[in-house]
Amino acid sequence: MSTHKPIELGGGNTIQTLLEAAEAYPAILDAITDAKESIRFANYCMVPGEAFGRFGEALAEAAGRGVAVQIMLDRYGSQDTYPQHLAALLEAGVELRWKREFEPRHPFRYNQGLHKKLLIIDNKNGFLGGVGIGDFWLGSTPRYPAAWRDTHFAVTGAVVGALTSAFDQSWEGEKAQPLPGYDTTTPINSQSKGWPQLAPVGKTMLDLIAATTKQLNITTGYFGPSRPIARALRAAARRGVRIRVLTNGPYCTHIAARDAGRHLYGPLLAAGIHIYEYQPTKIHAKVITSDGPTSLIGSANLNFRSLYHDEEFSLLIRNRTLTTQLDEQFEHDLKSAQEITPTAWAQRPAIARIRQATASLARYIF
Repeated sequence: MSTHKPIELGGGNTIQTLLEAAEAYPAILDAITDAKESIRFANYCMVPGEAFGRFGEALAEAAGRGVAVQIMLDRYGSQDTYPQHLAALLEAGVELRWKREFEPRHPFRYNQGLHKKLLIIDNKNGFLGGVGIGDFWLGSTPRYPAAWRDTHFAVTGAVVGALTSAFDQSWEGEKAQPLPGYDTTTPINSQSKGWPQLAPVGKTMLDLIAATTKQLNITTGYFGPSRPIARALRAAARRGVRIRVLTNGPYCTHIAARDAGRHLYGPLLAAGIHIYEYQPTKIHAKVITSDGPTSLIGSANLNFRSLYHDEEFSLLIRNRTLTTQLDEQFEHDLKSAQEITPTAWAQRPAIARIRQATASLARYIF
């Protein structure tokens, strides 16, 4: 059971914060069990293990009782998933499609991935955020000393239509049409449009940074802002905005991506931006809060992949209760993080500087 109750957003919409897979998985599995007509599931990561077994069984059972089940996965993010792992789902009647299949005639398309984490039940209930299907969300593994720190969300109401549209956009491979806002929520759909144009979620981040007057809290699994985003962050800090960034420290999946992001720390620290690295395990949440009433939540990191390459889905929500919850969690997470001070950064070893500078040469793919 979630430690947070659903929040009324107006217009018949609600949102509920689900911390970690410990809260997200039971809520999602209950929704799958209760599905009557349709299940749409899109995720970057669905890999074999205990979590896969739970979800595979629930989805196959739903398909077996006549629910139309569609699953879309990213081939790279789910690269450890083979036909034998999916056999029971396919036999039950689940429709499965892959994003990022390698095509020799179009090799550059492989760089455009599916990073959305969406589940839509009967077009009435929806889930979004950072949580995928893997045992590292459940607990410690040989690589991670504790379950990944993540945040997911459950939504109901008309806003679920935005999630459905975002799923269908990826399923059909077509550009989504702009969606209207809902009273207190504005859906943001992001699909890679090719270099060098920022995806819609990146433009939303720019607008949010520009509109912030007091405080900006950023939690991102990968931190590697593009030049426009970095300029906007520095400008906001110079006009007095308190900016704090929480990202990964010793535990991350892609060390080169982390090092490429670290190469950008210097100018941001010099502008007065506070950067923290999470220490206990990998942090995978993607949350930005601004000034008090505004939150940007979903699947998008503040890095090049999310800003330029991958299909993402985030929601821009204006609700003080939600933002208060997320800011409280941010403060809690900071207690387990190490601040990177300008002095400490200037004194880092030469080998670290070389490694970060080298990784930064490939930052456009991270």
